[in-house]
Amino acid sequence: MSGYRFILIHGTFARNADWTKPASSFCTWLQKALPNSAVSFKEFKWSGWNSHKARWRAALELRSLLTRLDPDDAQTVLICHSYGGMVALLALADFESRSKVSSLICLATPFLAFERRNLSALTWFAAVSITAIVWTIPVLGTLMFSRDVVGAFGSWGNAAIPIILGVLTTCGAFIIVSKALMNRICDMLEGRAHAIQYYLPVIFTEPRITVVHAQHDEARILLTSTTAASNAPYAFCTLIFAVTFVAQLIGGIFATSEWIWHAQNIMQAGLLVAFGLFLSLVLSGLQFIILSPLLLLPTFLRSHPGALGFEGFFTNLLFKIKAASFPVGFTNLSAIVCRRKASWVWSGGIQLNHSMVYQDESVVREIAESLATEHSESSGHAAGI
Repeated sequence: MSGYRFILIHGTFARNADWTKPASSFCTWLQKALPNSAVSFKEFKWSGWNSHKARWRAALELRSLLTRLDPDDAQTVLICHSYGGMVALLALADFESRSKVSSLICLATPFLAFERRNLSALTWFAAVSITAIVWTIPVLGTLMFSRDVVGAFGSWGNAAIPIILGVLTTCGAFIIVSKALMNRICDMLEGRAHAIQYYLPVIFTEPRITVVHAQHDEARILLTSTTAASNAPYAFCTLIFAVTFVAQLIGGIFATSEWIWHAQNIMQAGLLVAFGLFLSLVLSGLQFIILSPLLLLPTFLRSHPGALGFEGFFTNLLFKIKAASFPVGFTNLSAIVCRRKASWVWSGGIQLNHSMVYQDESVVREIAESLATEHSESSGHAAGI
């Protein structure tokens, strides 16, 4: 007789979830649906707190549990509810842990997908803004140098070459410094991204993942709204910075237009134009610093107790995170839909569609059928080998 070892993993804020108890209706139904199999149940408890750190710590504990399992004929099946599914995915990023599990069943799990943001424009704005603010003293020094050179040579015409060389040197140094700073920022962000990716799920083909959907899932609706709100600042930040940057450039020219108009010659006018452009860069830099707290908004929204639980600033900055119905990138999947809907109010309090997935016996029967089908497929594959 083949057997199953079920490890039941609760979701967020549900450390004492009744459905994970071996005597629960869920476990009774599952045992009833597998009459020809020896079945055992084990609760896996974790903090249940809605943060990525809490889920990662739980994943490490789950890995430890899996590696300590006795090597017998029983197939290990993880059944997870809600963010318990993300705990399992994080745990199964480890190959040794993955090899101990024959199937993963996720009940109403909001699968978090991670996509690197294109921050090249924001990085450019940051580098140019910081350099412009720091470069104020060299630019003012160039203007004073030009005035002293004109005084020494007696006229603008005689001082043309030294002034042009001074301006070109200042501009060239500005470009080199801002480029170096931008590369430094990019390297720092890339290093952060690689470090963060270590703590994110990886794509695998085995074991198979069975996804059980809840109709009108309140958690998925909430997280979808949260992701839209938290990603909005990044969608508009580049546009805002670009518009304000162009506006400051135009404003800088107009601010110095009267000086330019009364310039003694073309060289003086050109020098004033350059100064006006630089003044606009400084103002843009200050505006960038003033508006940069907008980049903190996603961290606040995503770390809220009812949201995605990603509290790290760099994670929210570098990755566009969204909740998906299926684990993104995975191919070995099957799906079950829970058609039972919540009655909203019952004797014990508020009832949610998000919880119906483990309160519906028909779903449990479909899970058992899926496991039996998967077992027969794997047995047939092994016999063929």
